[in-house]
Amino acid sequence: NLYIKSILEYFNEVITELLINAIKYSQSNTLITVLTTIESDTLKITVLNKPIKNGNKEPEGIKDEYVNLIFEPFFRIEKSITEESLSLNYGLGLTKVKMILQRMDATIQVSNFNDYSGNTISIKVGFTVSFPITS
Repeated sequence: NLYIKSILEYFNEVITELLINAIKYSQSNTLITVLTTIESDTLKITVLNKPIKNGNKEPEGIKDEYVNLIFEPFFRIEKSITEESLSLNYGLGLTKVKMILQRMDATIQVSNFNDYSGNTISIKVGFTVSFPITS
């Protein structure tokens, strides 16, 4: 009997936006992974994706200087997004996510992860949402 402070509609909006973002900024034909964990009194949901390449370089994830900027209105790292995701590209998705989460007393964090599951080490970007749990 554990609960998070949420309205189902807004919870769905947060998760949907994170998945759309992962789709838009992932390399073609790669997996998007969703992990859920409970750590003490917190539910954590992490969406992981293999980021698109910049030019001919290997993907490097989200640079440290962008970690906070990506949540600002109209900020976009990559300007050349394909419209396969059927979403508008105004640069407001993560801003909306952060505002919704603040009202739920939840937080969001973005990190780069080393993925050791293949033959070579690759970079994955992870957005982790943390919800306080009540009983």
